[in-house]
Parts: sequence; structure tokens; C-alpha cells
Amino acid sequence: MKIVNDQNNMIFDDQDSRCFMRVIRCQGQNFAFLVCLDLGWPDCRLKQPIPKRYWGNFSWDEKESSIKEIMHNGAKWDDLREAV
Repeated sequence: MKIVNDQNNMIFDDQDSRCFMRVIRCQGQNFAFLVCLDLGWPDCRLKQPIPKRYWGNFSWDEKESSIKEIMHNGAKWDDLREAV
């Protein structure tokens, strides 16, 4: 599943090994942690996509719109693998 945000500068592709999604349930709500790819603006594309990490509320019933909303308004999170 490929999901592109409304600005056409970020993509989540579950077939790309650089992308990642983990859904966690906490206090009765689902939260998704995403790694998506920043492509750069359409008129000035990056030579290599940059991985970006965002998290936010998630609904399995509205999976695509939840991922788009997280890419648009989600909070950033650090790469915790590097902190260990």
C-alpha cells in the first residue's frame, strides 16, 4: 500500500524496507509510529528520500486517512535504536 500526503512530498509504502509502521494500543486508543520518506517538494525533488518519523492516533477502520493525518500533523519521534 502506497500512501502519498496531500502536498505530494511524503510517501508511506509498506513494500519499501525504509518505511515502517507499528501500532500500539494504550489507554483504550491506538497509536501508530511511522517511518515515511520525505521526497522533497514536487518542484525540487531530493536526490535521495529522507526517512522521517511521526506518530499519532490511528484507526484500523480508517487506515489510509489515519496514516495521511499522521504524516500531516503527527508528532516527531527520535530513532530510539540509536539511543541504546
